[in-house]
Amino acid sequence: MTAGKKDVNPLKNDAFGTVAGKFAFSEEVRDDFFRDKFNFWVLIACFLFLLAQILLIAIFWHKLPPDIPIFWSKPWGQAILGKTFFILLIPALALVSFLINAVFVIGLKKDKFLSRVLTAGSLIVGFCTFYGVVKIITLLT
Repeated sequence: MTAGKKDVNPLKNDAFGTVAGKFAFSEEVRDDFFRDKFNFWVLIACFLFLLAQILLIAIFWHKLPPDIPIFWSKPWGQAILGKTFFILLIPALALVSFLINAVFVIGLKKDKFLSRVLTAGSLIVGFCTFYGVVKIITLLT
């Protein structure tokens, strides 16, 4: 900024800095995260697993019965059944797991091993939830 010119940015707040900047990742963090090929391809695979789950649920939604077996940790019988919309918990679990791990990976940008372990964990959760959705749908259709 040159001397004599006043900054007229409406998102600028003198006490807290840029409002939009608080919720954005720095360019350095984005570059480090996407420069690592492993993290990049795991990110793509996680999104593909998530997209595949959502597409499978959308395609077979009308063929699913009103009650589906979703609570496998409960005793056998009526207790394991849940309403059809509970199947949406599975991709939601994968998404939450990925987002939490992504926040930790971005925070641990200097520890490459731990960031790769977390991204691999996201991939495993994504695959397991995809497999679960496939098994539930094939069981019921």
